[in-house]
Amino acid sequence: MRAGRVEEAAAIAKKIGDIINRRCKSCLSNINGLVDTMWAEVRKLTGHKQEASVADGLTADSFNQHYTRISTDTDRLHRAALQADGKPAAC
Repeated sequence: MRAGRVEEAAAIAKKIGDIINRRCKSCLSNINGLVDTMWAEVRKLTGHKQEASVADGLTADSFNQHYTRISTDTDRLHRAALQADGKPAAC
């Protein structure tokens, strides 16, 4: 940027940020502590959608069993710590 224009751009960016902050505060001020309502409003303001994804057969219990099994599988851990040439990987 040309000399002097950096400060001008920074001032404009600050004004835009202030406008966005005021808009967000006014939109979020009517929520009265309801968490679900607050996050719905935040998603609306940010443009993000909440998508619930469901994977058949995956439960907290199945995850726990999987990670219990692999965390105690020393043979698997040993192979993971080796490079392709069979030498130990550097830390």
